Amino acid sequence: RFNPGSSTSAGGHIGSSASATGGGDIDLTAGGLITLGGTVTGELAIRTLGNVSLDAHDLSIGNLVAGAHVTGIAANAITLGGVGKVQAGATSGDAIVLATGGGFSNGAGALALQVNAPARWLVYSQDPSQDTRGALLADFKQYDKAYGDATALAASGNGFLYSYAPSASLSLTGTVSKVYDGTDTATLSAANFLASGAIDGDVFTFGGQASGHYDTRNVGSAKTVSVSGLSISAMNGSTPVYGYAIAGGSAARPVGTITAAPLTVSTAPVSKTYDGSSSAPGAAPLITVGTLAAGDTLVGGSFAFLDANAGSGKTVTVSGVTLSDGNGGNNYQLTLLDNTTSSITQRALSTWTGGAGDHLWSSAGNWDVLPSAANVLAVSIPSGAGTVALDMPVVLQGISSGSPLSQVAGGSLHSSALSLVTQGGASLSGSGNQIAQLSAANSGSGDITLVNGVPLVLGSVQNSSGNITLTNTGALSSNGPVVASGNVALTALSPLTVGAPGVSAGGNVVLTAGNLSAPGPTDNLTLNGPVTAGNTVGLYAGNNLVQNAAVLGANGVTAYALGSFSFGPLATTNAPPISYNAGGVPVAPPPTVLASSLQAPGDVVANALGVMQDVLADVQGSDALAFNPDGSKKKKIADGVVAEEEVCR
Repeated sequence: RFNPGSSTSAGGHIGSSASATGGGDIDLTAGGLITLGGTVTGELAIRTLGNVSLDAHDLSIGNLVAGAHVTGIAANAITLGGVGKVQAGATSGDAIVLATGGGFSNGAGALALQVNAPARWLVYSQDPSQDTRGALLADFKQYDKAYGDATALAASGNGFLYSYAPSASLSLTGTVSKVYDGTDTATLSAANFLASGAIDGDVFTFGGQASGHYDTRNVGSAKTVSVSGLSISAMNGSTPVYGYAIAGGSAARPVGTITAAPLTVSTAPVSKTYDGSSSAPGAAPLITVGTLAAGDTLVGGSFAFLDANAGSGKTVTVSGVTLSDGNGGNNYQLTLLDNTTSSITQRALSTWTGGAGDHLWSSAGNWDVLPSAANVLAVSIPSGAGTVALDMPVVLQGISSGSPLSQVAGGSLHSSALSLVTQGGASLSGSGNQIAQLSAANSGSGDITLVNGVPLVLGSVQNSSGNITLTNTGALSSNGPVVASGNVALTALSPLTVGAPGVSAGGNVVLTAGNLSAPGPTDNLTLNGPVTAGNTVGLYAGNNLVQNAAVLGANGVTAYALGSFSFGPLATTNAPPISYNAGGVPVAPPPTVLASSLQAPGDVVANALGVMQDVLADVQGSDALAFNPDGSKKKKIADGVVAEEEVCR
């Protein structure tokens, strides 16, 4: 035991004096206790410019020990108390080293160990639970590090080092989840790690190259997640702590969840020409949302249009697609999505292929492709097919038939503009026909018959070996010639207008506008073209009849109107009997041109009609108006011909 006294003036009692500090090493060794006492701050128990080495069973420093390097070794305990301090003059390396096999106790405050940075102090002891560090602050703390261990320290700066090697037990907590991606890789966060075994107020943090794995790559819950390669570090306040060992080095717990990956499968838009089926050629599974994991594949699939009809924006259904993923497809949340942007274009032509069968239009076996609904633009029926019976609704633009065509129950024909060419006639007399424009020609024996339900405009309608019978609901007008070797009968349940090419028949011509039993104000018959019959002509109007052209019946003309008659300058008629009647009152017919005079060889017939046509030709393209002396307007007429309603001068 050594007590240097109670006065700072007393100076150092071991080593050099305060007035003449000198060098030299000082070594104190004791088998028991070394006590360096004192009660006055600044008193020096030991002073030297050399090194100080203290080695005892117990070491108690109660006053100042100063040297270049100070080493204190105690088998049992080291205590700094009162005004006890250790001061090192070295400017590098381990300037102060205190090492005890027991505990370390500091009662001298934050300045108990004083070094000149970057020199440092180190305190070795057995277990932090046996230490009292007081206010002495270290730059790091390290476990599993005994004094004399030659391996490098974990950090630089001042440090507490302990031979005790604490072990941290690692476990997993919370939930480790992901969406299925085809791998067993598990991604963990710090919140998924739980470690126990921390001592001395240390707090664990996790690092290293942790590798986490699910038990399998497949979807499921409560899946075992294993993690290895994880290191644990710790902090004590702001001081880093080193030396914890991880018990087992890995952890595994049923904390894993893999949820099914969303996958939407459709097909690309399908486009085809109408073929009578709902098949969707070329359709294949197409992923529109999500992705397939490596090694997984789509299997199978059925694709079909909702119906066989032509159109755009059509739906192709998607069904029967399955997944090969090693888990029965359960790794995906599969949604099958129909394609709604597909299309079926109209077929240009369907051809009749039927033999001695039922001859029904609706029998698919009678066609190369059944022309149903609005799916085909035109049809071709060869000769020898027998009478083809239209028994279903169809929309067409063209019919070319070498065989007769009829219409039976359930059949109807729709068209904005229909071209009908036959060699055996066509009887379309059923209900439901809706044709807006018609051009027709029959070159074989048979009639052309049509009952129609919408306003109809006729182009050229010609039958070389039969009759033409057209009955129309709504206005009926012609802008092409209507010619038949037999009879022509045109009936409109509203206005009927004959265009400039006129109507001609080898037999009778009957033109009827409106229902004479229940006439309407629009049931007018207007003739802007010649009407010629090899037999008789019958004209009937539920309201007014306007004749602006010749009406020639070889065996007579009958005209009847419930309203009035009006005749244009080109109106004529011919052979009697001629009867014009307005609501039961005879009406004078237009001028008559006798057939005999027309047939006289070598004669030149000049009538009012011809003269008027010549006059109109003379003034065509010029100003047809002139002025009277009083300034009023008059018609300019050439060659002295007097116009209607003008006074001869």
